Amino acid sequence: MDCKLDRSAIDWLKRIIKADGRAEDRDAALSRLYRESEKGYSSLEKAIAKLDGQSQRSLRGASFVPLDPEPLFHNPYYAFLKSNEKALRATRGFGFSHYEAYQAFLLDEISLGEDFESFSPSGYYRVRVDYPIYRLGGSNWMEVIPHEINTMEKAIGKAHGDVLVIGLGIGYCLFMMAIKEEVRSVTVIEKDAKLVESFSQTLLPLFPNRGKIRILSEDAFSYLPNIPDGSFDYCFADIWRDEVDGLPMYGRLLSYMNKAKENDYWIEKSLLHYLRRYAIALLEEQALLGYDDADYRDEKGQGGVFRRLHLALKGEKIQTTGDIKALLSDSSLREVARKMFSPQ
Repeated sequence: MDCKLDRSAIDWLKRIIKADGRAEDRDAALSRLYRESEKGYSSLEKAIAKLDGQSQRSLRGASFVPLDPEPLFHNPYYAFLKSNEKALRATRGFGFSHYEAYQAFLLDEISLGEDFESFSPSGYYRVRVDYPIYRLGGSNWMEVIPHEINTMEKAIGKAHGDVLVIGLGIGYCLFMMAIKEEVRSVTVIEKDAKLVESFSQTLLPLFPNRGKIRILSEDAFSYLPNIPDGSFDYCFADIWRDEVDGLPMYGRLLSYMNKAKENDYWIEKSLLHYLRRYAIALLEEQALLGYDDADYRDEKGQGGVFRRLHLALKGEKIQTTGDIKALLSDSSLREVARKMFSPQ
């Protein structure tokens, strides 16, 4: 990357770096609050008061939304699972967990403010609330919770015709799409054969509109190349837990966008911002600290993301504030992610 910035671009880059630092500190403080508030408090303020002073200061600008549990209880899939709790508990890895009263949790996708500063919205209930889970490897992999519902709402709303879903999870997206009149069929690709077998024997037979559903026990990255282009009207991918493990898979999947006429990816905004943070750090290293190619030759930390990003941006000329804004835009970062993790 040719990174000879003019004076105004240097000043703006420094502002972005400072804003990103605030966001990272705020996210770290939120993570500490999420863990602390699991212990159970009579108010959110009392949980916040248990944090150290720096964490409390870092929470300035954070938003906390008090939630009514009724929308969750009346969510069609939540209600379906509660009414079939026996079948749910018979499915390997499935069960129930709960939020304590005033336990804070991530509520939705990030939002971006000035200078690409990210904000993670949080919510809490004033009473204990149970929710269905799917556990994998000792941790909650998928949950029917506000964050899952909110971050899949757009994809469920857009689903129509013949739909491809990459990743079975707890079956939420599959269920919600299949009950739509606009959806003719839902094909799911899931590589966990034991999950497919267990889900197909216990929960799937209870689904309304199960005749629309086909579940394939396949690895998506092996199976997708065999699908003819344009086979589906809509595709939604959700095979990652978070941004860290998701970025490489997201980048690889971008090479298969032609399998459906329209594609969406779970928490894409957060995935792109995770990459944006790397790009900001790379700009800082090359424009302000004087790093060159040799500094990335043997870099293996962070999954080699810095090295891949450095190679993907090789030859890019970044000189002005406009150049930086263009590089850090969602559309630009989407193409960068595709180049970084392309299977070719």
